Amino acid sequence: MTERPNETVSPIRALHVVWAVDPTEKNDGALQRRARQVLRRLASDSPECSVQPIYVFRLSTAITLDLGRGYREDLTEAASSELRAFVDHAQIPGLLPPKVLVCPSSAYSRAVETLTDYAEKTGADLIVAQTHGRSGLGRLVLGSFAETLIVSSSVPVVLVNPRARVEDHLDRILFPTDFGPDSADQFRDALALARRFGARLTLFHSLEADLERIALYAIPWPLTVLPDRREEIRAHVEKHARHWVDVARKSGVEMDTLIRERKRNAGEEIVRAARSTNSRLIAIRTNTGAVGAALLGSHTRTVVRKAPCPVW
Repeated sequence: MTERPNETVSPIRALHVVWAVDPTEKNDGALQRRARQVLRRLASDSPECSVQPIYVFRLSTAITLDLGRGYREDLTEAASSELRAFVDHAQIPGLLPPKVLVCPSSAYSRAVETLTDYAEKTGADLIVAQTHGRSGLGRLVLGSFAETLIVSSSVPVVLVNPRARVEDHLDRILFPTDFGPDSADQFRDALALARRFGARLTLFHSLEADLERIALYAIPWPLTVLPDRREEIRAHVEKHARHWVDVARKSGVEMDTLIRERKRNAGEEIVRAARSTNSRLIAIRTNTGAVGAALLGSHTRTVVRKAPCPVW
């Protein structure tokens, strides 16, 4: 049963953002520019915003152990210099001095752990990262770092892909929901995000179009005719949505709803909804751990790769 969202309005506090960067990616200029644009929008739309550039330098202990501590320190200093040069012309309000975090492993999972531990310890509100948005063999890039980040981080993550357009203001946010057990918490987070940026929120839900066909597959012959419950389910969804609209308005956030029958997989429907509503941000949180990885495989990965705007 879906939990009823709390109607208490929390005060908006200063925003602290960890910006995950890799200055060694020389061929991703357009993607880097989009990430910087997102950070500028966050900074301009949020009071007292601070942005901490972080480079997780994966330094294999096995490779450098025999070369001595001095060699490791030289490599780390070189990484710090490269990072400083990378962010020198970023022109992002509230930009803090860049920092290199040394990860004593070449594994991406350890690099993600190093980044998220730092974000948690410093009280970060968001982690901004980028993904190449590739599919097939190219998806290994996403699978290696960004995908691990969004299923592992307890700090909200904003991902920017090469297709994402960054507008002047984050004034419309799409909130896809399945009204599942965690949806009330996710709605509260999306509501807080909308309040922070003065954005209009669109609740999106995709109804399964083939409910009775799926149900009939499980019934042995002779075939039993089941009643069509789609209208009943739609009415139930619309009732939940109306309550959440009331909660949003009491919190000072304008909100509308978009409920459609699903004609393709859920991820494609979310991308389609983002385009049709001209959304500036998609607020789709995934659970962490094994469950989160399973959910990512079904729809969030599609949204992350194909979204026409940044994904939170």
